[in-house]
Amino acid sequence: MNHPLDADARPHHARPVTPLFRLMRLPPQHARPLHLALADWASGTPRQWWHLEIAATLPVTTAPRWVRLLAWLLARGQGRRLLPWLAAIGMSGLAPYRLPYQPPLAKRAEDAALLALCLLCTLWGLDSLNASRELLLIMLALLGASAFAWQSWREASRLRAAIQAQHAEVAAALTPSEATLGLAGLLIAAGQDYPAAQANCQRLVSQPDSIRDEELLQLGLASPAQGYIGRAARLTAAAWLLGVSAVAWPCWLTQASWQLAPATLGALLVHYVAGSSRPGWLRRGVHTLIAGLLCATMARLYTML
Repeated sequence: MNHPLDADARPHHARPVTPLFRLMRLPPQHARPLHLALADWASGTPRQWWHLEIAATLPVTTAPRWVRLLAWLLARGQGRRLLPWLAAIGMSGLAPYRLPYQPPLAKRAEDAALLALCLLCTLWGLDSLNASRELLLIMLALLGASAFAWQSWREASRLRAAIQAQHAEVAAALTPSEATLGLAGLLIAAGQDYPAAQANCQRLVSQPDSIRDEELLQLGLASPAQGYIGRAARLTAAAWLLGVSAVAWPCWLTQASWQLAPATLGALLVHYVAGSSRPGWLRRGVHTLIAGLLCATMARLYTML
């Protein structure tokens, strides 16, 4: 179920492990108690059989203490905010809990750089004190980060609520999970014949991250975790703060008028880093520089009146 704000064309449950967490990758054999805990938490829903079937394919081993602690938290519904982190360290079978929402981080960073450069150039043209520039840039950074983080939070919350309602309706129409014989029984209740249900069950259990969005909807499995909403808000705020910081840092370096030179380079760097994967990043960067130049010129003309 793709969302128009999702900039990544890949399925949201097929994304690779974040490089930062590669050293913390969870061994597959240690995921068994976590799946059993999630099955207890999802009791009475199709996700209960989803986790039980996956856990049945994993070896029985003695998990580390931190894994057992996570399992204890998940079984009591206290670890739901940890699900994005578990997905980041490579735990498979978490597709039902992932939220297909990707905030427009590149656009937020570029907009922040544009506004910061225009503000800085305007204040420079008005011969303002450097302390005033620093204060206003800090206010721009904090207010913009707060506003757009709240916007991402609201959009992600609305999408999560819509997905939960849609999949809960599908799950309610299926045979109750207690009355079915495993994941294959749910597939049969969803309309598949017996051979197809058995084949799809074996595929999904052996490769849980291969499940498609339409299969999630067919089984009513999706219930995005709350942690992804906070993650979207934090990433949005970070993108805005980085965009402003890349332009504003020369104010703390020098009070001389040449502080605009590194500020414009910072704005171009934001466009290159944030938008180099999209066509037209150089054109957008040039437009940002022209906007800053116009602001400085208009402010300087105003002081000459």
